[in-house]
Amino acid sequence: MLVRNIEPRLIRLDGVFIAPNQEIEVAENAVGLASLLERGTLIQINTANLDIPEGNSEAPEGNSEVPETKSEKSNKGKK
Repeated sequence: MLVRNIEPRLIRLDGVFIAPNQEIEVAENAVGLASLLERGTLIQINTANLDIPEGNSEAPEGNSEVPETKSEKSNKGKK
């Protein structure tokens, strides 16, 4: 089963550490898996929707800049 850690902290599952936003393949009978899924700490990734062709791992073209936040905009010019 493919799962993702959606918590902003390190999770230990069946002796394996899972970093925040990391996806990992785990056994369906892994110790603690059911409770972590129930609490919403881990989410199950549906592998049927991962039909991405293998040679297409490039980032999409376009503007790769990160937009400014409101606080960054309001602080422009202030020093």
